[in-house]
Amino acid sequence: MRKKIDFHIHTIPFQKGKDEDFSYSADWLEDYIGQAKLNAIAITNHNLFDAENFKNVTSLCGKKNVAVFPGMEIDLKSGHVNLIYPAEQKYIDELVNCSTKMAGLDKNDSIDLTFFLENFTSYADSIMTFETGKSNTLKKPDQLKEAVFTAGVSNSLKFQKMWNQEFDTVPVLFSDAHATKNGNDLSRSDIPKLAHKNTFIQSDSNSFEDIRNALKYKKNVNIFEDEIHDSFEIDGVRVSKGLNLIIGRRGSGKTVFIDKIQHIYQDEVYRISQFESTKREKFLNSEKVNSGNEAIKDWQNSNRIQLEAVQDTIQNNAVEIPETFFKELNRYAEDIVKSKSKQSYKIFEQQNYAIDNIEWYGNVLNRIKELIYTQQLWTTLDNVKYNRISLINLYTKVRNQYNDLFIQNEKRKYINHILDIAKDVVSNQTGKTKLPSFDFTSMMRQRILINAANKWISAIEPTKIRTKKLMDYKIVTAVRPHSGAREVQQSLSLGTSEKVSDAYTYYEKKDYINYLNILKSRGLLKYSQIIDALLMRETKLLTLDDEEASGGQLVSLALTLSLNKSSTKNVILIDEPEASLDNPFIKNNLVKKLQDLSKERVVFVITHNSTLGALLKPDYLIVAKKDSEGQHIILSGEYSSKKLNDNSSHFVSKSYDDFIDSMEAGFNTFEMKGSNYNELKNF
Repeated sequence: MRKKIDFHIHTIPFQKGKDEDFSYSADWLEDYIGQAKLNAIAITNHNLFDAENFKNVTSLCGKKNVAVFPGMEIDLKSGHVNLIYPAEQKYIDELVNCSTKMAGLDKNDSIDLTFFLENFTSYADSIMTFETGKSNTLKKPDQLKEAVFTAGVSNSLKFQKMWNQEFDTVPVLFSDAHATKNGNDLSRSDIPKLAHKNTFIQSDSNSFEDIRNALKYKKNVNIFEDEIHDSFEIDGVRVSKGLNLIIGRRGSGKTVFIDKIQHIYQDEVYRISQFESTKREKFLNSEKVNSGNEAIKDWQNSNRIQLEAVQDTIQNNAVEIPETFFKELNRYAEDIVKSKSKQSYKIFEQQNYAIDNIEWYGNVLNRIKELIYTQQLWTTLDNVKYNRISLINLYTKVRNQYNDLFIQNEKRKYINHILDIAKDVVSNQTGKTKLPSFDFTSMMRQRILINAANKWISAIEPTKIRTKKLMDYKIVTAVRPHSGAREVQQSLSLGTSEKVSDAYTYYEKKDYINYLNILKSRGLLKYSQIIDALLMRETKLLTLDDEEASGGQLVSLALTLSLNKSSTKNVILIDEPEASLDNPFIKNNLVKKLQDLSKERVVFVITHNSTLGALLKPDYLIVAKKDSEGQHIILSGEYSSKKLNDNSSHFVSKSYDDFIDSMEAGFNTFEMKGSNYNELKNF
């Protein structure tokens, strides 16, 4: 569960000038607890402890269901430390005794470590917060290693900096408040500001033991509420919104429990079961196809202009000189020679205007428009306004040029139409043969396009077009020219009866456009299949050393791919993912992947693997077992709390006992394994 704590509150000033002089206000403390929504506090006055004051605070907080713990802010010679004890009489008595002995300390006095060890004899049961960020910062003394340590920081930036460091020191942010309404130092009693100087923890309860255990792990602590996983109930079982580890013997009801979760949440669930060999192969083949399709799509985008030119070339019928053209041209020449009237009908010499191909302008304009409206692009660039205006200006210039050419083409078409009509009229009136017309410009343009397309395709060599890294593996997609008609049939998903061998002869001669046109004319080629008709794609699952993955490695890769896909759902159920996985992969890859998933999703993991179970460090431990009557029961609890509860929230058992029973087949087996390891070590 998510709890909010403040373990540094002053209720009594140090009378010799250590603090400002102020009067304790129960009303202020009540307002602060309410506005800050605190679940637990600690009273830590400077070098003193007042039992009567603590009793009054405890009475006040008891009405608010807020836990209060006794403590003291101690001036050690090496720095400040806040010491917090459980709210039990023996610890209160110890604090009272130490406070009496320290009553003679002056403002600048401090105690040494020897005095501390001789008088604070129960320190190993405490929570100790060493203040950082001050000139008298205390480093953790080796003599105090038995205590639970946290590092007190003064603001959120310092908290984040320490939290993000690799070492396991647990930072905490507390208010250092003065519980008063008459203090001169307003920063110590400004409730709205102080309410932001608290720490959230993940703990089953407000008990000192649960809070103390939670503060041992950095992942259980944060100053941002959303960064701490809360808990909720499923069918009467309390579970975490983060990472849950489910353990238990065979037949204890683990699968029954996750079946219930799937039934309750249905479409929100992504479930990963153990991979059988046939399911694994089917899944991996599907992933290879998907990855290959993504790679081809990326390659297609990077070669968009060339592919569109190929598509346009085969989409438009080839412009060929008609058979009648030369006959009509010969008749026209003979007629001119015989009639000797060449000068009389010069209109026949007038050739029609060539019509420019401007269709490609449309594609260019669409691409520029896509860039203008791609929001992701503008979030990554500097000088956004300047660059965007430049693109808009470019779009405007291209569009204006397109419009000018379009109008020019329309005028030429109209003039050509008038010429054709005039030639027909003259020919009909005079009986003279008109000069036959043919668009040589279009023919030459198309032949240039065909030659360019064939040349571009011929230049494509076997190459890797995409390498997708996944932990210790990668999916590599490559393309190469086809090596036979059978591969063409395979790429285009054609039956063996479909005839492509004669078309393939053009492919071998690098006459790719004729090859594509033949396939298109037979209905064997869609425009979306042009790449597959031209190139053979191959997708392989490899190790990082470019070796073919083994059977066990394929299982780990399949699991990795499944975990990547699982993030599309809110609840992830993973049933014994360790099948065929080696322990190094579990330790170095799987554990971190599961922990990362749980930061954004609710994750349940069932395992019998002791390596996975021991290293996972979940938020909640869930144990399935049978009671004395053979009925299935489910126990759960914060992993850090070291205890498990049934759905009535009564203490039932220790996490350690059930964990050893499930992971190691009992304590005796656990000891035997340790003994065997020692035998090997001492051989």
